[in-house]
Amino acid sequence: MDAGDYFAGYEAATLEDWSVVYAGSPYTAPEDRRMSLRGKVYNHPDPTFQDGDVVTTSPVRAAEGLTVWTQRTTYNLGRVSESYLEWCSSMGIEVDLSAPVKVFS
Repeated sequence: MDAGDYFAGYEAATLEDWSVVYAGSPYTAPEDRRMSLRGKVYNHPDPTFQDGDVVTTSPVRAAEGLTVWTQRTTYNLGRVSESYLEWCSSMGIEVDLSAPVKVFS
């Protein structure tokens, strides 16, 4: 079973101008940090989010191609933040734009 099967039925939203962010304090061990995404959301199933609102997702549970699943929402990834790409480049991190989010278990 792939991630798409496991998360079937989740509501889908689109995330634009997004970047990867990590929750936790600077003192949290890297293996204990939770990866989330931050960006402008569109078509979010929760009516409290308006199109274009900047949101930070709950922790990412799975990713496949340009689709990311969190606890309750599926996000289709749109354009990545230019400043995030610049930061990745400055750190020597290559971003695969066809599958930009990697989840390791």
